[in-house]
Amino acid sequence: MTALFCLNGCTTSDYCYEANRALSDEELIAKVVSKESIYPNCCRVSRGNALEIETYLKLSDTDSLKQAHPDFEYYENHLIINACGKVLDTYGMQIKSIERPCWARKEKIDRLSDKELVKAALTTAAKQMKLVQSLQSIEQFMIDHPLCCHVQRNVKDEYTPKNLTQARVDIYYATNEAHSNSENDFLRIRVYFNECGDWGSMIGPSKVKLH
Repeated sequence: MTALFCLNGCTTSDYCYEANRALSDEELIAKVVSKESIYPNCCRVSRGNALEIETYLKLSDTDSLKQAHPDFEYYENHLIINACGKVLDTYGMQIKSIERPCWARKEKIDRLSDKELVKAALTTAAKQMKLVQSLQSIEQFMIDHPLCCHVQRNVKDEYTPKNLTQARVDIYYATNEAHSNSENDFLRIRVYFNECGDWGSMIGPSKVKLH
């Protein structure tokens, strides 16, 4: 019977017996943090092996933590809760504003130019492929290969179709294989970015033909 009350992907571990149903993210946040309207874009609920609320609250100028470390304007707090919003455990730390995740900063990728996204994609690809590349070498690669990369925005991720990727950068480069019989053999790397452009996942490299 519990499963009848668990809609929209919740599990039986989300079921609050006090309310005879699963509580929404908004309800859980309201129980733990007060109304989110007081702290806009502050909080997110993670549902997995445990229920967790991740919060980023701005410290007031009179707060002793802020006075001790004025550059650290926010407090990041993680609260482990039960299905009815009772806090079971908590941990956190003081952080700088820029250290908040993309969703909490509510930044938009459209502030980044295509050139900035290409540079970020090349940096992401180099890191994931464990290539030692400096910023100068990446910038030089962009100068030497001005047509290396193609930027698309607001595209579906073909590997996880439910996700709307804020931007995708396709990086093309020659295989440099001595046994290759075609000048059209290239390798392609695809880098997918979140809405802030500060995180990317990489697919590839895979061989493609350019016509």
